[in-house]
Order: sequence, then C-alpha cells, then structure tokens
Amino acid sequence: MKKIFVLITAIVFASCGSENEAEPKMEMSPPVDTPIPPAELTVLRMANFTGYAHSLSGKAVVYERTGGGRIISLENFTMTSGPDVFVLFSRSNVYSKANTVAVSMVRGSYQNATVQYELPESIDLTTHPFVLVYCVQFSQLFGVADVR
Repeated sequence: MKKIFVLITAIVFASCGSENEAEPKMEMSPPVDTPIPPAELTVLRMANFTGYAHSLSGKAVVYERTGGGRIISLENFTMTSGPDVFVLFSRSNVYSKANTVAVSMVRGSYQNATVQYELPESIDLTTHPFVLVYCVQFSQLFGVADVR
C-alpha cells in the first residue's frame, strides 16, 4: 500500500510542473527595439481598444512591412502593469486558450506609448481578428480591439 501511495504522489508532483499550464504556448517575440519608420509600413487594419482593467486605452494597428512581414503596433497605449499579461490574437472578443495565438508578454506600465511586436506568419487575421491584452494569472481581460 505504501508503494502505491508513493507512486501516486510522484505522478501528481510530476504533472504539477512549475510552468503555468494556462500560459499560451509559443515562441514569444520581444518588443521591437526601435520603432519602424512609417515610410516602411502600410496599414492593414486598425481599431481602438475597449479597456476593461488597468486603465488600458489606445489603438491596435496591424502593419505590413515594405520588406515583408507584419507587425502589431499598440499606439497611444496606456496601461498600468500587471503580472502574466499577454498580447494575443483571438477568434472572439473573450479569452479562451483554444482560440488564441500569443504574440508577446507585456511587461511594465505604459503611458501614451507606442509598442511594436513582430507578428508570426501563422496568425490569420480573418480567423483571429481580435487583439486581446489579457492577464492569464488572474483571468482578467484588460482590453480588446476588433481589427476586422
């Protein structure tokens, strides 16, 4: 009986890894160090954020780069910091791990800032037209922009 208890305990601890199970999975891109000059960008889609928490406001703009690739630019972006906050593209205006693709983790507070991230080519804007700023740890939607 003692061996069974030890085995069950080992299985439980092994399945409770230190990694946050709710955290979106993918290679996250860091913010672009130097904002890309407007002459190198063409607007594909844009929308204002509807803020729900942490004083989030601003707009989400998806740009195509002249040399190829796309970026998401959070412009006039204001948000107070929170833990475990991500920029995600989603199939709907609410968070569901199954319906989102993560772009990057957001660290810190912003006040009327421009923050840009490279977009993975796997993000299809026709199927994932909502930009979410979401805190996974506390299941809190900070804001959403519909870039359809």
